[in-house]
Amino acid sequence: MTSICNEFFLVSCKEARNDSPYVTQINDTAAFIWKQICKEKSLDEIIDSIKNEFEIVESEEIERIIKDFINLLLENKLIILESENKQK
Repeated sequence: MTSICNEFFLVSCKEARNDSPYVTQINDTAAFIWKQICKEKSLDEIIDSIKNEFEIVESEEIERIIKDFINLLLENKLIILESENKQK
């Protein structure tokens, strides 16, 4: 992820270039999630961090949104699971 003029962008590298645009703009919440992923936080830790950072009480909806975003990153090969990385 990179930031230019307070806007956040994901830049596709390696295998992701075949499956996603080279550059994708993301919002502040997605950037926050990306930073949590980079810190190798678990899904539950990411959910808790989001709830604390944005003072969210409803957890079911936020959990679904976070899972959908992470699945989108996985589908576009912008992230890979650690278990998949070890197999390569």
